[in-house]
Amino acid sequence: MKKEDYDELIGLMDYTFGTKYKRRMSFEEELPKMCRRTDERMGRHLGLRVDGKLVAALGIYPLPSRIAGEEILFSTVGNVVTHPDHVGKGYMTRLVRAAMEELERMGADGSRLGGKRTRYHRYGYDPAGTAITYFLDLAQWQCEIPAPVTFVPLRREDEVLLAKARELQQSGAFVVDRPDLDDFYDSLLAWKNLPYVALNAAGEMIGYLSASRDDAKIVEIESYTVEDFKAMLYGWLSQRSPLVELPMMPHLVEQNQFLLDVCAKHTVAAPCQFKIIHWEKIVNATLKLKATYAPLPKMERIFEVEGYGKLLVRTGEGIAECTLLNDASLEADIRLSWEHASIFFFGPSTMLADRLGCGGVFPLPLSWNLQDRV
Repeated sequence: MKKEDYDELIGLMDYTFGTKYKRRMSFEEELPKMCRRTDERMGRHLGLRVDGKLVAALGIYPLPSRIAGEEILFSTVGNVVTHPDHVGKGYMTRLVRAAMEELERMGADGSRLGGKRTRYHRYGYDPAGTAITYFLDLAQWQCEIPAPVTFVPLRREDEVLLAKARELQQSGAFVVDRPDLDDFYDSLLAWKNLPYVALNAAGEMIGYLSASRDDAKIVEIESYTVEDFKAMLYGWLSQRSPLVELPMMPHLVEQNQFLLDVCAKHTVAAPCQFKIIHWEKIVNATLKLKATYAPLPKMERIFEVEGYGKLLVRTGEGIAECTLLNDASLEADIRLSWEHASIFFFGPSTMLADRLGCGGVFPLPLSWNLQDRV
């Protein structure tokens, strides 16, 4: 699609999703990162017209990422929409098939999306990865009271603070690239959330967060130190909302250990559905990530993923790597369907890895920050 299709595309999505969820929808408010009237942003969408009218569309959004220093190209396939008057005519099947071809053309290593498993499973998507959600209650805070924190709204025109916040986000061990300040800020605003900078008593920035408009959910939080992280959480609970929901990625070990001590409860689930395209690249990157916070036992095994190939995984002291084997004569130690491979390598369930004697290595910390879901 092109920039001149902007109004028609946004109108189709607002109307269709508004009808589905029985509420007013505004994608310009929900996903400002997506809604730019340019050929480049509109060109990430495929549309289908009938008699000149746009009746179905979807987006393929490239999301270059870094995991433990490894460059990985993910892509969301999302905002899948068919006008209610045209449902059941096979239009979406045609578009999703075209989207799968586009993923191959762009060289994506993996893709992710939301939606029903039954709808996207046949295209290679399955719930996988791990996200931990904590439910915090100020009344149950039993730890030492941290130093006081002040929260200041982060505005688009605050370029110095915005640049510092973006630099902090981009320094993480598992990040999606937000290439400029507008892209970074729009990501914080996604799903109608609001960003804030956290300042210490000296007026220095110690981190930032983005939260729901009722203050009851922190959707993204970054800090310079774990102590700053604790201070920001207590400050938010004591100043803004005594009950808070907070999703976290599993590789943030110190933060997760602290949250396990102070939370009222927590849940573990897949953050979304993943389609793994280049298995060796994503397994290799997440192996390296896990090796930064957990000692991996010595292991050398060949895993065969149905319909893809054989992966050699080597771990041990100073070793954490996965390579794709070209020698077809080598026998696999463990054979996995792609559905089982997703769970085995990435979780959230540990049962399959434990049963196959690989629980010390797998599952790996594949996850997703949902502010980057598009």
